Amino acid sequence: MKSVLDLTKAITDAQYYKEQFDGSGTEKNVLFVEPQLTSKHLYKFILPFFSFYNEKVYTAITGLGKYDPYKQIVALETVLTQKEILWANYIVFPFTTMDLSKPNGLYEAIREVNPNCKIVFFVDFNYYELSDEHPHKELFGFTNILDATEKNILFSDLCLTNNLQLRGYLLKKFTGLADTKFIDVENIPVNFGSIPYLIDEQIVLQNVEFESHKPEPVIINKEIFKKVAEVADDIKKEDLQANKYKAKKVVANSKNAPKKSKVKATKVKSKKVKEEESKVEEAVPEIKSEPKVDIKPLPKKYRVGVICSPNSYSDISFYNDEFQKINEQYGDDVCLVFIGYDYENDKKKILDGVNFEYVKEVSVIHYFKQMQSLELDLVIIPLKKNLYNITSETVNKYLECGLFKIPIIVDDMFPYNQVILNQRNGFLYKGKEVFMQEIDKLLRNPDLIKNVSEQSRKDVMQSYTYNENT
Repeated sequence: MKSVLDLTKAITDAQYYKEQFDGSGTEKNVLFVEPQLTSKHLYKFILPFFSFYNEKVYTAITGLGKYDPYKQIVALETVLTQKEILWANYIVFPFTTMDLSKPNGLYEAIREVNPNCKIVFFVDFNYYELSDEHPHKELFGFTNILDATEKNILFSDLCLTNNLQLRGYLLKKFTGLADTKFIDVENIPVNFGSIPYLIDEQIVLQNVEFESHKPEPVIINKEIFKKVAEVADDIKKEDLQANKYKAKKVVANSKNAPKKSKVKATKVKSKKVKEEESKVEEAVPEIKSEPKVDIKPLPKKYRVGVICSPNSYSDISFYNDEFQKINEQYGDDVCLVFIGYDYENDKKKILDGVNFEYVKEVSVIHYFKQMQSLELDLVIIPLKKNLYNITSETVNKYLECGLFKIPIIVDDMFPYNQVILNQRNGFLYKGKEVFMQEIDKLLRNPDLIKNVSEQSRKDVMQSYTYNENT
């Protein structure tokens, strides 16, 4: 992700920023407004900024901020100049509840300066179907927040989602709103569209040691990559070292073995296990414990990941019993690794009773390095089968895991059942009730896991990369 790191430096350089608008594509110019270093914005803004750029399409970006899940959703801090608006054929806004359509607001300024410019507004999730546990549930309970969001959508030229079910949901919802709540508004401009998540292997795996794939610092012969790298190299900042990925180096047993970056995961034992360990010394030798059920050992040890964010805590809590059963049934043969889990600040303790390891959330710049270092065999995507997940989930976890030949197992639901063929490029199961049965079959068949892991990478590379689709 060196190119993305370079961009965070280059975009602060006044000359580089200005030069973005000196040239034009032969067909269109696309301006991306204030993305953050998040997974969602990586796919919606950052990768398109690099990958769309060619003679026909010029791209520009107004800034690249640090990850702050709450700041931008309530206040989009940006100023667009007349030159930038005149340059752009499309201006792409991130999801925000700040009213962009108000009088003298950004939408009005754009249409006054450049009537031919199209306003694009992204919707990240189905804010109408939030669970009580969702971190944004309270926010969207305020009428003014809901009104502003609806206006941002309604008065854009194109509302984009990355989930076809969400597109259909919003189309139906706003058709109804146009006939009721906004019946007095004439000539509503918005159209609804959906674009798939695509990944650029050369960018995201840049500087990530993965088998023989070791890209050079600038890996695509494109002017935009070279320019960003040149500007970034000229900028000298004291915090450069602080922004580099900090990974513990683990030396293999053999002196000649190559070194690998290893993320240090924190182990957490359940309260139950701690209590049992504390009672060991008090046990009476003469009293025999009940015989344990003889469980056939697994053919190998596994590291099984679960990718977390505060938005998914409700789903993870829903599978707490299943995680405990994995502990009980397989013991040390299966290590559960929760990726991006904020253990210290999880007030509800969604993993209470579970033995696991965790690594804290990192910037998207370092995320792929982290995934590679964890050496996972399988990733579980625990989901409640509800309308929110069906209309809000995207397949980015499938793409990210597939790049590293890590197969995923997930409930048979949209959108995953649109990209996964069971036991070919991933694993699907029919409801939480059969989860343990299905995962047991998997863990006892390492050859199947290996074959599917190979196919998942092939599928991602053939069907979901910019190199093949742009």
